[in-house]
Amino acid sequence: MEDDIVQADVYSLHDSLDLWGPTDPRLFHPDCHITQQSQSAFLRFGLGPRQSIGMRFAISIIKLTLIRLLKEYTRWYIVTN
Repeated sequence: MEDDIVQADVYSLHDSLDLWGPTDPRLFHPDCHITQQSQSAFLRFGLGPRQSIGMRFAISIIKLTLIRLLKEYTRWYIVTN
């Protein structure tokens, strides 16, 4: 048991109705990420020393894309229904 590897079941965590319900967790509902419980339950890139090697690259691309959008488009409007 000393050298056993323990790994979290990320698929079940992301597919849990207890965390993401009452709607189907396989459907996109951005509002489900607002609660504190949901924010800590979504593992984007994993945890610990074995995180995704693409995490820093992905975050850099997201930041660069946002900067380019903000530079390109100078007028922003809030649309309400």
